[in-house]
Parts: sequence; C-alpha cells; structure tokens
Amino acid sequence: MKHKIQRYIQGTFNTYGCNLDCSYCYLKLKGLSNIGRCFPYTPEHIAKAMSVKRWGTCYISLTGDGETLLSEEVVDLAQLLLREGHYINIINNGTQTHSLKAMCERFDSDCISRTMLTFSLHYHELRRRSLLDLFFANIRMMRDKGFTVYIHMVLCDDYFPDCEEIKKRCMDEVGILPQLGMIRNEASRDDERRITQYTQEEYYRIGDRFHSPYFEMQKRLYEENCAGEYCYAGRLGVLLNFTTGIMRQCVANDRPIQVFEDIGSGGLGCEIRIFGVM
Repeated sequence: MKHKIQRYIQGTFNTYGCNLDCSYCYLKLKGLSNIGRCFPYTPEHIAKAMSVKRWGTCYISLTGDGETLLSEEVVDLAQLLLREGHYINIINNGTQTHSLKAMCERFDSDCISRTMLTFSLHYHELRRRSLLDLFFANIRMMRDKGFTVYIHMVLCDDYFPDCEEIKKRCMDEVGILPQLGMIRNEASRDDERRITQYTQEEYYRIGDRFHSPYFEMQKRLYEENCAGEYCYAGRLGVLLNFTTGIMRQCVANDRPIQVFEDIGSGGLGCEIRIFGVM
C-alpha cells in the first residue's frame, strides 16, 4: 500500500571508491578520498532507525561518495527501506551490473514500483573505458523489469564539442535525452560559482539544446534571491549521512543530530521542528 510522501531525505554514505575517473568529480574538487566501510551500522539497524513510525513515509535518495553500487550492501539497505514503506532513488554510474541484477532478482513488484534509478552519464569516461554499450544495456534491463529510470549528466565544458554526439547516442539507445546538472564549486559552501570558462549566456545556450526541465529549474533557482524567506529545509527535507547517522538541515547547517542511536525513543518530530528557520 502506497502512502503520501511526507519528507525528502538526501542520503550519502562512504563507499570503497569509484571505477571511473571523471575530470569534474566533486570528490576531486574537494580533495577527498574514498576510504572506509559503507555502513558501520548494519542495514537492519539502519532500517529500524528509518522506520515510517519515526519519519513518516519518505523519498530517500541514496548516493555514495564514489560509485554507489560498488557494494551490494546498498541493495540490502534499499530493499529493507522499501519494505518499511519508503520510496527510493539510487544514483549510480550504470556499470555495476551485479548490483543491478541483484535488484531485479530480489525486489518484488511493489518494491520496484517505488524505486527510481538515476543513471549518471559520465560520457567521456564511459567512452574511454569502452563501457557505453554496458551503460545503456543496463538502463534497458532495468526499465524492462519495471524500474523507473532517469539519465542525468553534469554539463561540464569538456562535453560541449560532443553535445550532438551525446544526444544522438542517448536517443538511439534508450529514446530519451539526459537531464542536465550544472557543475558548481563544491569545495566551499560560500562559493557556488559554476565551474566553466564560458559566460552564463554561452553556458545556458549549450544546455538549452538538451531541452532539460531539470536544467531550466536550476537556471531559475540559481537566479533567485531567497534571503529572508521561510526555509522548509529540516521540516520537509534533510541531509542524512547513512555511514555516520548524522542528520543536518542543509549544507549550510552546523547543528548535527545523531539519528541512528537511541532509536527506541519515539518519533523525530521535536528534533526536526527545531530546524524551521527564517
């Protein structure tokens, strides 16, 4: 039985690394490396901590600091969260066939109906490593199984000469164009400039060739000044590190809350309400 989504959770966790080496990787920009276990807490403990009783029904986006599906622990966790009643989005680079096949084999039709797979198109790296055929084959496999699929591509300067090639390949392979994301400075929360050698007008003009609603939304939000307006971050959405159990209101918030300990104390309403700020 499906329930109304009450909260968005942007979930991250530490992975074992990545099998690609993209020039625009945000971990590189931050100077970070990928070390450590995905989940020091067991998937069963995390699922209990993420119960619908505590959180309400959530839309949970899972992405690793590296490639999300390198470890099948992510599949274990996603399955338990789905059984709890949540909706799941798994961001991945489309190359980890073993984990994708595990979802096909283990998720029932109800879980599949509440799972979205965001395939990150790292075009040059996939082409360089001769993985483009595998990337698109995996998208078709998951779509044919009934999963909702979505292709996302970071619009970096390196892709500008190949935009028409990328568009044609996507249309020929799966019949859809990728949604575009802006590449921005991730090294400092006080500096959110786009990382590009082009002017804003030039950058937007290239992006517009993909007819991406997500890109249009980013353009609109990037231009808005919301200073002084009420912020719903913390009430309707939070950031949650699934490795540490630390929840934050948003990237600018320095008041962490540990939510994977003392999980028998009831709902999270009181903790979340302190986040609603002007």
